[in-house]
This record gives sequence, structure tokens and C-alpha cells, in this order.
Amino acid sequence: LPAVGATLQGRTVALSSMRGTIAKRLVESKVTIPHYQVTVDVDMDALLALRAQLNEQLSGLGGGVKLSVNDFLVRACALAMHEHPFVNSKWVDGGKDGPAIEILGQINVGIAIALPMERGGGLVVGTIRGADQLGLRHISGESRRLATKAREKGLTIEEMSDSTFTISNLGMFGVSHFTAIINPPNVAILAVGAAVER
Repeated sequence: LPAVGATLQGRTVALSSMRGTIAKRLVESKVTIPHYQVTVDVDMDALLALRAQLNEQLSGLGGGVKLSVNDFLVRACALAMHEHPFVNSKWVDGGKDGPAIEILGQINVGIAIALPMERGGGLVVGTIRGADQLGLRHISGESRRLATKAREKGLTIEEMSDSTFTISNLGMFGVSHFTAIINPPNVAILAVGAAVER
């Protein structure tokens, strides 16, 4: 317990321009994009066993590659989007015939990356381009590269643009369930919680 009579010092913290932009975009997303949430539990035993097997094989090759659960999720989502192209689309307001759905030719999966407070905090989305055409090792390397660069130097506009679907994974923090906000112009976001043995 805090000491008797101890109070917190009230203060105002200015937002960085990046955090201000993130806040505006999230509000815009919630106001202009109809959101609905669906929750499902998934049996992860086979994926975790395959991950352990592949990581064991990769450790013998050197190079420090270690596949994460998120790498498998990026690959699975990219393949599902290839099979179901309406998920790989965006809403288009303009045009002579009015609103339309544009089905996109390239599958670019966004991964949500939390930034440390030293870099202004907040959340950015790094883009793994052509994810349906990449193997797990390539996805793993690109995910790590984007996360490291985002946290240390910052991503370029190109590295943050053109995602068609986003994955936000808080499982590594022990979060079992959360509701994510769609990253415009994506049509969907996958919110991933922790894998729990039960």
C-alpha cells in the first residue's frame, strides 16, 4: 500500500505526432467501419508440436532462426486469404458506379508492433508483403526485422503501408482475450490471445 497521505503528481503528457495520428486513425476506424467480433477457441496442440519439431531442426542449421507462433499465424492467414479473396480486399467509395469492393492482387499481412515508451509508445503495423508466397523462415526473418527496426529506428512509410489484413497478438503477455480495432483500409483484424493448456 502507498504510504499514508502519499499522493500522485498530476501532469499532462504531450502526444508525439505519431501517437496523435494513431489515435485519430483508431477513432476514425471505430466510427466509419462497422465492427463485429467473433471469438473462437482453437486447439493449438498440432501447431505447437510442429513448431517444436521445426525449431529443433532449425537449431541444427545455425543462423539463429526460431519460429514463433505468430509466424505460423501469418502464414495460415495469408493462405486463407488466398483461398478467400474477399478477405483480401478494401472498400472503395469513389468511382462512377458508387461504392465498390476492390479485391487486391497481393496478400500483405500486417503485424501489430508495440513501441517502447522511449520511442513515444503506441502501436505501429509493419507489412509483410506477398505473405502467401513466403515460407515460415522468411516470414520469421521479416517479422523480426520489422519489429526490431520499429522499436529502434522506426519504420518507413513503405514498411507500414499496403497491409490488407492485420494480426494483433497479445498472447505473449498472458492476455487471453481482447478486441482489436480494424486498421484501415483492412477489412479485418485477428486478435490473438495466449495458448493455454487445459
